[in-house]
Amino acid sequence: RLYYFGCRRNPDEEGTHAIYSAISDDGIRFTEEKRVFDREGLVDPDVFWTGKEWLMYVFGLGKTEIARSADGLSFEYVGPLHLKFWGTTAPVRLEDGTFRLYAFTQRGVNKVCSFTSKDCETWTQEEGTRLVPPEGKQITDPFVVRLKDGTWKMFYKIQGQPRNRPKEKRP
Repeated sequence: RLYYFGCRRNPDEEGTHAIYSAISDDGIRFTEEKRVFDREGLVDPDVFWTGKEWLMYVFGLGKTEIARSADGLSFEYVGPLHLKFWGTTAPVRLEDGTFRLYAFTQRGVNKVCSFTSKDCETWTQEEGTRLVPPEGKQITDPFVVRLKDGTWKMFYKIQGQPRNRPKEKRP
């Protein structure tokens, strides 16, 4: 199943934005299922199974919003994720049943840090920095997956640094 921002207009436009689901047998060709959630200014949904329900972390109007679903097809709004100025994607479930979230700073010096949680709503920042971008670049949307051999791999976007973000001071 794939979840996506489904408006045919500019994602920066004001108004209600819809998130849709689509299914596929091969991961290449998808058939749209339905509109699963909508709210003002939404883009970039990440949906994951917690072990008891589906949660959606979706960026909207400068913060990550949370919605929940029993079936993955009808989501109800929960509220904002209480990690101000951090951009997120879906967390990974660890072997002990807790979750780890990798997030990038949206203000100040760009970096990726990690947080842990038991319920995916209350997060505690872990010590240290997980990743910093090369000079003059910024990292966004870190997404971590576990490979078949048990190792982990992080995928992320890297782009030029926006003018309003201070450059990181290197030692």
